[in-house]
Amino acid sequence: MKQLHLKIVGLLYAFLVTSCATKKFVPSEDWSELNGEYYAYSESEKNEVGINIISLLKNEHNHLPTSFIFEAKKDSAFIYYIRKDSLKTTTERIPIEGKRKKRFIKQTRSWSVIPFFPIFARFDIDILRFGKDELGNLLVNVYYDNSGMILLFGAGNSGSHYYTYKKLDQVQLTRPYFENGKYGIQNKQGQKVTAPIFSYLSVFENGQADIEINGKYGIIDEEGNFIIPALYSSLFLSKRWNRPDVYIASKGKKYGILDKQGKELVPFKYDNIEGDDFFRLYLGNKLGIYVPHQVHIPAIYDSYYGKASDDSFILVFKGEEGYMVDYNGYEYQTERAPFNLFRDFFNYSLKDKNEVQRKNIIYKPNYKIKRKLLIEEEDINQNTEEQNVSKEDKIPNPSEK
Repeated sequence: MKQLHLKIVGLLYAFLVTSCATKKFVPSEDWSELNGEYYAYSESEKNEVGINIISLLKNEHNHLPTSFIFEAKKDSAFIYYIRKDSLKTTTERIPIEGKRKKRFIKQTRSWSVIPFFPIFARFDIDILRFGKDELGNLLVNVYYDNSGMILLFGAGNSGSHYYTYKKLDQVQLTRPYFENGKYGIQNKQGQKVTAPIFSYLSVFENGQADIEINGKYGIIDEEGNFIIPALYSSLFLSKRWNRPDVYIASKGKKYGILDKQGKELVPFKYDNIEGDDFFRLYLGNKLGIYVPHQVHIPAIYDSYYGKASDDSFILVFKGEEGYMVDYNGYEYQTERAPFNLFRDFFNYSLKDKNEVQRKNIIYKPNYKIKRKLLIEEEDINQNTEEQNVSKEDKIPNPSEK
């Protein structure tokens, strides 16, 4: 009886997965109709770059190809693409292995269903389907379910997403082309705008693309003009919904921050930069904070802990002493109080939005004791630390003993 129950549940679940995820595919008698070279990014309804098929298949995100070849034979199918890194260029092959249906090729990457209804259930499903849409484009469906339940409580995520890939001769976009081991720019009419001079060239997004020349990175427009010159050892666009986009860049071993036009916002003096809506700037064993176009807090602190709930204060430490810094560049001494279960957990409305909890201590700014921070403080602090280190490293004179 138990085995019958498991079979019924499995068949029912498989039916739901299949019926919900295949409605956009059209039947195909000959899969070789899909053979050809494709633009590697999926079609997007908005003015945005779609999903690269290699990211979809292999979860890779660096130096992605701009095109790929789909090849289907009688009993096999493959995707070929050029992989280029700083050392070499190779042709990679990804086999598409799975069952062939009338509408699609089904590749099951994971399938685990543990049903003990109504007490417990666990699903771990990851399925790819390859086929064609009504216009003859390559259509890829990703279905996933990573969820579970205990009694009436459930958690997890699931979804089904479609990605459409068009052949190169059907794509009217300014895009990279690859020739003799280098990249160049090709316009919407298929004409070459530049010679193949770039070691790397990304797709264009909002009229801009990343380039690499001789190991240095920059940004160009669709005509090949430099927006940000190729002067940087690394260049990474940091995007966040609640602030302007900026680039984290490096020159040699030092990091700084640029705006999208290449203007220097944070000088190239830091050993590392991390963060998302605001950035942590590391200089030696100290850290500072930068909030794009708002405030630059000097690197004079030993550690950072977190933000207040209204995002106006950040808790930092000098040793074990906590301070609050705000987005206007002020440092506040803190008032501390033990964590109160009723006030701080059960009654959120009574909580001060400018406070931060660390372990069992609540920190909040003392508004009466504050000072304006100066960016020059980090240079003074760094010079003092270097002098202390040099004194410690000094070889003692025997006569001083």
